[in-house]
Amino acid sequence: MDRLIALLTAEPSEILQALLSQPLFSLAIAAIFAIAWRTFSRHRVSGTGDSASAALDEPLRARYRPERVAVRIGAIAVVVSLVVENLTATLMPPDGDTVSWWRYATPILTGAVALLALPALIALRGSSTPRRPVPLAGRRTWATFGARADLSGAGLAALALTLTTIAAGLASSPDPKGRYVWLEVPIQNASVDPLRPWFFGWAYGVPVLLSLAALIAVSVTTMHGNAARPFIAPETLRIERTLRSTVASGILRIATGATLLSLAAAWRFIAESGTTTGLTIEGGGTYEVAW
Repeated sequence: MDRLIALLTAEPSEILQALLSQPLFSLAIAAIFAIAWRTFSRHRVSGTGDSASAALDEPLRARYRPERVAVRIGAIAVVVSLVVENLTATLMPPDGDTVSWWRYATPILTGAVALLALPALIALRGSSTPRRPVPLAGRRTWATFGARADLSGAGLAALALTLTTIAAGLASSPDPKGRYVWLEVPIQNASVDPLRPWFFGWAYGVPVLLSLAALIAVSVTTMHGNAARPFIAPETLRIERTLRSTVASGILRIATGATLLSLAAAWRFIAESGTTTGLTIEGGGTYEVAW
């Protein structure tokens, strides 16, 4: 009741700030932009008339359809896992002394688990003996069918999360239990203990980095299986390349989206740790915090 009264009496800017501090609100905004972008993209494609897509052979489409469906289900699973985790944390918040590292690793772990189904689908349904050998120049690798933009996006997201985690870990300090969950902030020109807010330290960062390594390994393995399987025949080469590129893009975008969701959660945690700007001691005055 008190929260409702405070919300009704708050200024619009305060309400907006409170909403933006909620991950699910940010996720809703992102979903609106994603739907708008997707609708615009489909409108442009339908307006130009994609004759190549219309000419796809139905047996080939059926061969790759389970993988494309699995990619879509995997993307939905990543978003659902984020929603469930945030709702659980809101309704049943963890104990104040619990290092809830899973809050920051959940999207990555879900993405890795979701992509594990693809190698099995590729091995069981998406790979078969070719009708006639297809001569190809060069060796296919896991990155063969990945678009440059998707590969760059996934690499930059993984690099950003890695650098953020390492930098935060190096800046963190251990608590009395030896867990690196504190950020020691000295009080300038005062002989008082530093502030020690909870922080995205190694206790959170190490599980996140291990989860990211698992996601990268699963993504690379899945993309390698997608690229290395034989083509059916020379006349299906162009169509199969298009379908394999679609699968590879889906894999990379799941990995990128999951990584960015974890990165956003880490940045939120780091930003919350920096909200303290001063220390007031009863009878001792107020001291500014030097970051």
